[in-house]
Amino acid sequence: MIKNQKKITFINDCNVVVDYSELEKAVLWYAAHPVQSEKHIYMHGEYPAVSIGKSKLHIHRLLMMKAYAFLTGKAPFYAWLTML
Repeated sequence: MIKNQKKITFINDCNVVVDYSELEKAVLWYAAHPVQSEKHIYMHGEYPAVSIGKSKLHIHRLLMMKAYAFLTGKAPFYAWLTML
């Protein structure tokens, strides 16, 4: 179990263009607990994804969930379904 959160570094296995700082903020926003400091971005289906706990999330969906939460002040309903 990880006790302290370190800076997340991403290993981009699928050469996707993404803002790593925004992706790191979104991962930390989504995660209930500290996550590993090294994350792989990989192809899941036809879209790039990251794993957070037992959830596999497409990075564009994760970034939009974070943006929605920032703009409205609440997380979308389906965000809580993926955490279960």
